[in-house]
Amino acid sequence: MKALAAIVEGLPEIVVHGPTTAPVRGICLDSRRVEHAFLFAALEGAKADGRKFVAQAVRNGASAVLSAPPRPSGISENTTWIESDAPRRTLAALSKNFFDRADEALSVVGITGTDGKTTTAQMLAAALGELSMKCAVCGTLGETIDADWAQSALTTPEAPDLWSFLSRARDRGCEAAVVEVSSVALIADRVHGMAFDIAILTGIGHDHLDLHGDMDAYVAAKCMLFERLGSEGLAILPADDEHLATFREASSASVQTFGFSQEADWRVEDHRASRNGATFRLAGPAGAFNLSTPRPGRWDALNLAAGVAAAAHLGLDPKLCAEAIAEMPPIAGRFESIDRGQRFSAIVDYAHTPEAISRLLEAMRTVTPGRLILVFGCGGDRDREKRAPMGRAAARGADLVLLTDDNPRSEEPRAIADEILEGIDGTRDHVLRIADRREAIFAAVEAAQADDSVIIAGKGHETGQRFADRTIPFDDRSVLAAALDQRLCRDRRRAE
Repeated sequence: MKALAAIVEGLPEIVVHGPTTAPVRGICLDSRRVEHAFLFAALEGAKADGRKFVAQAVRNGASAVLSAPPRPSGISENTTWIESDAPRRTLAALSKNFFDRADEALSVVGITGTDGKTTTAQMLAAALGELSMKCAVCGTLGETIDADWAQSALTTPEAPDLWSFLSRARDRGCEAAVVEVSSVALIADRVHGMAFDIAILTGIGHDHLDLHGDMDAYVAAKCMLFERLGSEGLAILPADDEHLATFREASSASVQTFGFSQEADWRVEDHRASRNGATFRLAGPAGAFNLSTPRPGRWDALNLAAGVAAAAHLGLDPKLCAEAIAEMPPIAGRFESIDRGQRFSAIVDYAHTPEAISRLLEAMRTVTPGRLILVFGCGGDRDREKRAPMGRAAARGADLVLLTDDNPRSEEPRAIADEILEGIDGTRDHVLRIADRREAIFAAVEAAQADDSVIIAGKGHETGQRFADRTIPFDDRSVLAAALDQRLCRDRRRAE
């Protein structure tokens, strides 16, 4: 608990109306979660304006309210109003003060990019932990601190929850924190004021243009993370990305690159994939060494290289870090193999952009003697412009495509499928529409023959499927396992 005066101290561009002696026990954006002596941030959101719920927050015990002008109705005489023209930025600053500037006690690594954030974050956290640097991680898979896991609704939580995470990591004795930073979080100022020691860009692809408008705005949003790096920080950038120069210019920090090109500071060389994984050589500033990993994808080798670059900057041995990453267990829903003893490969992956679909199919093509059978769809209420390119990537890369529902949300599933199909040039003879996702997964398994690969893409680790009026339990991994069990049982009966 802190006095409001201590939380607002030093914040520019705010006007405090009312006493600053009131205690603050917590900071909250949801009026329903407000308790006695909480500060309520009445922010304008995509679906609702928080200023409409000020009266409810005050009834629940709010001692202060943060909002943009004009003064919201419902503020009592005993409630202090913090006026800000940039309330989200102010919220981040208030949260930093409330949680005692927790970032300053940690080495904070921010990871952004269209694809690969979660994999890179988990790889880096695993390497740091293996080499005895206690590390917390926050991202799409939730929050992990000292082996304790908590679910998170957002890739990058709202500022109060994010600073609470850093505070708990510090208090639990962590030395480092790895944070996945989405473009949404950057433009919403959720990480404003956070002192990042390292920022990693995994790469830029087609996503979230419904929010940003065009690719230039999307890239500019991602650049915000690197603009925040100080001169003593490190920017780790993909050498083979067409936007490399833009990100290099955005930061005053030192830059290291990773990739397949000869100019990369951390180079992946002689990458060889097989059904059992991949071997390659990682050459960096401290030398080169050979690695073997169960992940055959070339992009996984790049994620590993980025993680090793970050770990090395934190003072750890790059070879030991790389070996720790190579030996780590599968990451939930990221190129996760489901093996029930079948004679073909079965993979679940989070791929949900055109680039990710293409890379996934390319990787599987190199290790699959037979056909590629792909089950995928596109989520509703999300970037519509990527649907046709995803359809094109799927049809070009797979031998059989089962087009199904992902998370339709409020959209009509058939309309989403039609937009996907618009991207398929030429014949669609190998593309089937099976709306029910469970039915599509079972059909893919039934169609598979020895040496084929069945790939379920789009939802990865998710455990629910969202429709307009409900969310139902649904886990691609468990459904795929059930389909494989049924297929194996049937095959055994036939063999008898």
